Amino acid sequence: MKTQTTHCPSCSELKKYVDQQGELISQLMRMMAQTHEKVTIMEQSVQKLKTEKEVKYSYSISGSNQSSICQRFD
Repeated sequence: MKTQTTHCPSCSELKKYVDQQGELISQLMRMMAQTHEKVTIMEQSVQKLKTEKEVKYSYSISGSNQSSICQRFD
């Protein structure tokens, strides 16, 4: 015996609303993942720049008392 499921108009509207909210949540989660990936890349870039700056600074300090200063400026 086959049962028929019918929804009242308000139930159909509620289901549509819930589905839309679920899609919006999925979109936000994708955006958050993309943002996290970009932040991770930026953090790695900052760390690399920080390391390069420390290397340049140490070259500058180590060579400051010598007649020929060895500085690295790339």
